[in-house]
Amino acid sequence: MRFIVSFLALLAALPTAAQDRMLSGTKRALTHIIAHEIGHALIREFDLPILGNEEVMADTFATIALHEATPNRIEEIILARVAAWRAENDAEQLYAEHPSDARRAAQAMCLLYGLDPDRFEPAARADGMTGEEAADCRDRVPEIARAWRRIVAPLRMPEGSRVTEVRVIVGEGPWEQALRRSRLPDTMEDLLAAFDWHSQITLHFDHCEGGASWSRNSRTILVCDDLIERLEGLSTP
Repeated sequence: MRFIVSFLALLAALPTAAQDRMLSGTKRALTHIIAHEIGHALIREFDLPILGNEEVMADTFATIALHEATPNRIEEIILARVAAWRAENDAEQLYAEHPSDARRAAQAMCLLYGLDPDRFEPAARADGMTGEEAADCRDRVPEIARAWRRIVAPLRMPEGSRVTEVRVIVGEGPWEQALRRSRLPDTMEDLLAAFDWHSQITLHFDHCEGGASWSRNSRTILVCDDLIERLEGLSTP
């Protein structure tokens, strides 16, 4: 028995095998998660007014920004993020900083539909959105999108220019090769580089435990590969 226990302990201590690719659902959900953290960075670095829950603001920014930056992929990105939220399905805590996963998923679908009702009506219908709910999303989402566009317009780089205050690091770890092959770091660098940051902003993919977070002190968005592992368990190819 001692031998079996020791052998299992040895297996647990071995490094995770290197991964050469990630599931499409993982990449899509992770795109929205990182865009959410970029939203936090914008709010804090440019001292944007926080007129409500900052987590809701960051979710909203992520959806609207990705709709503008990756219009051909926005539906698959949102559907993947919604699927991940619903798979995790954290219990609702009324006074928590983050809304419940179910609420965040529903609001992301509302935003997606409201941004282009004709295009995204099939997705909204398949998600179970009622006619009354769809009408509400059509009514309020365009105003939300216009407000975000007005707020971030002065923060954008002039057309044809590219900011130099952005750095992306893909650290060593079992998911390094998969990240590089996915081109996700390049996509997120493009989104970051659209804004005229006054100090260097770093996006760091690292081998660590945890999720994704923005640090004001280091001006760094940290994405732990532990998050990729969790999303892989929730995603479909």
